[in-house]
Amino acid sequence: MARQALATATVTTAGAVLAHQRVVPVGDQLAALFPEGGLRRGSTVCVGTGSSPGRTSLVLALLAEPTRKGLWCAVVGLRDLGFVAAARAGAELERLAFVPSPGERWPVVVAAMLEGFDVVVVAPPRPATAPDARKLTARARERSSVLVPVGQWPGPPDVRLDVTEVA
Repeated sequence: MARQALATATVTTAGAVLAHQRVVPVGDQLAALFPEGGLRRGSTVCVGTGSSPGRTSLVLALLAEPTRKGLWCAVVGLRDLGFVAAARAGAELERLAFVPSPGERWPVVVAAMLEGFDVVVVAPPRPATAPDARKLTARARERSSVLVPVGQWPGPPDVRLDVTEVA
């Protein structure tokens, strides 16, 4: 009897995000950078400003653990992100979607990705406008995805990560 009730509860909560699932895992080396030990669902985490060195490596480090844990991630607009580098960083390539050149309608592409992916990294081909940033931030919050803009992003992020030293 208890098993049947448990199975029913599991089925009824399958679409909900449970408390222990509100944080997308990151590697141990990055966990201390986040108040909750990982990427909080619905948040915006900006990576790097300008052309700071190490930015791509930081993005790959953010994507490695979620993909290893079976989550889905997307990368939009980062043309210099290589499959070999992603695999060497520990990312599971079958859990990554790449859109290297989204074109001028990149906000539409990112919005679509936020519908079905846990983490969406975006390097806009042109600077994001404040309205685009607000809409995408709201979509990430609504869909419980993590939006990771790379470079300049209008509006305040929940977390900003900058590479200060490369070794």
